[in-house]
Amino acid sequence: MHQAILSATKISAARRGRAFLRARSLAVTAGLGLVAIFATACASSGPVFVPAPTAVRGLPSVAPNPLPPLSSFVTMSNGDRVATVSSDFLFDLDSATLRADSRTSLSKVLPAIRNSAGRVSVIGFTDGLGSAATNLRLSVARAASVKTWLVSQGISARRIVVSGEGEAGAKKNLADARSRRVEIVLKGTT
Repeated sequence: MHQAILSATKISAARRGRAFLRARSLAVTAGLGLVAIFATACASSGPVFVPAPTAVRGLPSVAPNPLPPLSSFVTMSNGDRVATVSSDFLFDLDSATLRADSRTSLSKVLPAIRNSAGRVSVIGFTDGLGSAATNLRLSVARAASVKTWLVSQGISARRIVVSGEGEAGAKKNLADARSRRVEIVLKGTT
């Protein structure tokens, strides 16, 4: 009897093993069949997959910022009125020659200068690139260019004082656009 139970257990285990193998085989076959059906369905219906074209990125076009309104001066606590203009708007790199488009924009400051009775101070500044001596010379030359233009527009040369601060306030070896500027100061006017 013991042998009969052992024999029945072996037969039962063998049947379960075969059933498991059959089920696994059926699942694999069904899975492969689904893959084949899916692949056939995809290939036979609908548009064919085409990869997107490779994007070509061009260089961005950077328009220059418009010149800040020079006709609006900021009044300081001592009564001076100051207009600050980035040198990038007025001059090319390492140049003290006014750009043609800056002359048109500078004309906006003329009414305020003509309506003031005091001195006009034109102060040039540079960034921290280059030597201190070169930057000082460049800042004075840029301020002198603005003075020359103002005189050509009828402002008395005796009223205009030119100075250069070079890289004063700028960080050494740093190209900082905020440091490159020309300030036009109407002295003691309120």
